[in-house]
Amino acid sequence: MASPDLPADPASFLARHAPFDRISQAALAALEEPLEIRFAAAGDTLLTRGGAPSDALWVIRKGAVHLRRDGETLEVLGPGECFGYPSLLGGRSPQRDAVAVADCLLFRFPAASFRKLLDEPGAARFFLEGLTERLRATGPGSRFESSLVTPLWEICRRPVATVSPAATVAEAARRMRELAVGSLLVTSDEFAPGEGLPWAGVRGIVTERDLAERVLAAGRSPETPVAEIASSPVAALPVGGNSLDALLFLSSHGLRHLPLLDGDRVVGLVSARDLVELQSQSPLSLLRRIQRQPLADLLPGYARELRRAVVALVGAGVEASRLGTLVASCNDALARRLLADAEARLAHPPVEVAWLVHGSDGRREQILPTDQDNALAWHAAPADRAVAQGYVGALATSMVDGLLAAGFPPCPGGYMATRWHDPLEQWKAKLSAWAEELRPERRLDLCTLLDLRVAAGSLDVSPLLELRRNLGENRLLLRALAEDCARWPLPLGLFGGLREGEEGLDLKRGSLLIVSVARIFALEAGSLATSTLNRLRDAEPLLGPDAATLAESFSFLADLRLEHAGEALGRAKQPGHRLHLGELNTLEKRFLKDIFTFLRQLVASLPQRFGLS
Repeated sequence: MASPDLPADPASFLARHAPFDRISQAALAALEEPLEIRFAAAGDTLLTRGGAPSDALWVIRKGAVHLRRDGETLEVLGPGECFGYPSLLGGRSPQRDAVAVADCLLFRFPAASFRKLLDEPGAARFFLEGLTERLRATGPGSRFESSLVTPLWEICRRPVATVSPAATVAEAARRMRELAVGSLLVTSDEFAPGEGLPWAGVRGIVTERDLAERVLAAGRSPETPVAEIASSPVAALPVGGNSLDALLFLSSHGLRHLPLLDGDRVVGLVSARDLVELQSQSPLSLLRRIQRQPLADLLPGYARELRRAVVALVGAGVEASRLGTLVASCNDALARRLLADAEARLAHPPVEVAWLVHGSDGRREQILPTDQDNALAWHAAPADRAVAQGYVGALATSMVDGLLAAGFPPCPGGYMATRWHDPLEQWKAKLSAWAEELRPERRLDLCTLLDLRVAAGSLDVSPLLELRRNLGENRLLLRALAEDCARWPLPLGLFGGLREGEEGLDLKRGSLLIVSVARIFALEAGSLATSTLNRLRDAEPLLGPDAATLAESFSFLADLRLEHAGEALGRAKQPGHRLHLGELNTLEKRFLKDIFTFLRQLVASLPQRFGLS
């Protein structure tokens, strides 16, 4: 690369483009002095995927640069745009090739200049915005990555096949066999395949599984009308989505077939089988094994398989919030399977039960298998109470033992169904009593109940949830929970710098403080949400802009923990939630300091808000 003469007044050009438009003139002038000018001819590779880490921030003055992976252009950059900083920040090999596609004039800021740029709040914010995406871009690559973001239209190979609601199930079965499809949309409308099926005309969907379970297993006649066994309403996704969108949707809703929409017309179908064939390490593949594999074969390897899927997803750049949803779907499916097995083995009196999970699993924020956090609620007629007590105890033991066999260790504090298996009325009484007592030793129990959700079972626990909603009117309760937050220790020194202990900086404590704050304000807002991000969304009218800042901070902490956990698991090491400052890059440390400073200011304001002395 040659070095032509410096263009006139580079500062005036930079001042028109982010992040340089966000810094002072004095700071910009200081950056101009060490600035270097480089020339690249069309076809030159400026950064190489897997090569030496970038040692500079690059800004395009003239020309164009493509960021590529395996020859595929992922991003096109033009004048005023930056590249090279994800690798520079992490000290890692670039994950994309940077290739000049036209003769380019480039500004090059050495690493020392870039660090000075990060000292400018406006510029730092530019690099902080969307940081988690850039962190994932520098994470370990895998063959799984491309499969996760495959456009749905690329894997939509199944034709749109329909059947009339008046057709018999025998006719539907023959049509599936003739077309080699696993599902039919139920519609009375005729349509031209090239134009797509009008979505408004879809009345339901019938699948091979429906024929097996709702006809053969139920002893129905082959002459049964399709309308009697079809599922309705039908869920669908836009064809412009990707395989990760479909994976999340299928997993969280327990579905196997999805129509794909282009506007108001069905243009194809995608199935769970399509996604499993796309890659075999996803949670969807594990879900299929949960549903079909004998428990004796499934349980010993469950936690290992779940970790393997998580590692693949982390490498593919899936953020923690979406991973938590996928993991919860798998754990819920396992709980349903264990419950059905236990009910089939035990003498089943007339009692309804609900298998409840709490803690991170209750909030759908558990990524890796941790210790158990569960409970049982049940209801039986007064005459059946005595026999129900023994049955529920045996059921709880069976469930906990099954989870132990699956790789979930017992809760050190005993917050498991073997101890917590009370009638629904007693759960309601406990929740009311603990909210009124407000003793410090009861607050953990209370917060546990506030995070409960049903993972399996048929018992309706809405009376308990409604009682939980009404607790937001108890100002003394809100004040007591706020007191706990105000006393929360944060890893900041006397002068506001990050402070780590001997074992490192505890990122989990920061996350749990946000969990606690979100729980309080969700209570005040009357929200029934259990996940932290959904609680912050519901509490936005109360928190204002702080809700978005809390959500961004929570996601950053979760993704940072997840990234380092993924690296540890990839090296067959046990992941933790503590990091030493030396493991973090400049921007990560800057953002952590911003987060903890914000949290300190927020919890300091709680006394005034809730009337604390």
